[in-house]
Amino acid sequence: MFSFLNQLQNYPFFQMEILGNRIADWIFALVMFALALLVLEMIRALVLNRLRKFKVSSFKMAAHVVKAIHWPFYVFVSIYFASNFLNTHVIVQEWLLYLLVIFIIYYAIKAGTALIDFGANRAIEKGQGEEKIRLLSGIAKIFVWVIAIILLLENFGYNVTSLLAGLGITGIAVAFAAQQFLGDVIGAFAIYFDKPFKIGDKISVGEFEGIVTKIGIRSVRMKAPTGEEIIIANGDISKARIKNFGAR
Repeated sequence: MFSFLNQLQNYPFFQMEILGNRIADWIFALVMFALALLVLEMIRALVLNRLRKFKVSSFKMAAHVVKAIHWPFYVFVSIYFASNFLNTHVIVQEWLLYLLVIFIIYYAIKAGTALIDFGANRAIEKGQGEEKIRLLSGIAKIFVWVIAIILLLENFGYNVTSLLAGLGITGIAVAFAAQQFLGDVIGAFAIYFDKPFKIGDKISVGEFEGIVTKIGIRSVRMKAPTGEEIIIANGDISKARIKNFGAR
């Protein structure tokens, strides 16, 4: 194939230039793009095929992560590879590199969140508390996004240290403004891990009494003996005395 392309370069048509590159160079770059894409897709299919043969959960998890990386990633990696065979402006090269970094970080996030979802679903299947697992997986995903954004800014030349210092001051201000919300979230953690009660238990919180119907991130819902719904903030529950009549 390559010798055939070399012979084609001798024709005047293929010596014509488009955007600073001969038509022969464009054809060669296109062939390199197709080959790179084909190789990446073959590697992906081969890895998935091998991983599916194993029944061990760690291999299933790896297959789940590989499937989270979709075709746009492979296409752009192939474009970046093929661009190295063309004479491109330095600005174009820089933008292609920036886009490649964005693609890599974005699909690293996709792989990370797929990994978290896989672990969360496995934990739920084993009978662990769904609401607790969903809350923890949500926090883990936020952490993955924060780390990815910091890496992206660092690759683009931003001073991450000064930025984090500024965000720390802003975070303190936001924390003061959202004390009630944060207190409710922390209260939710206390309920999930300490387990003073569960859904279906009849409890008494201060002057309120009823059967727990839902434990949320911000509040607990109870159904009173008279039929009405009682909603109590988690922060208030963590400070109150609780009687659990279902734990006798």
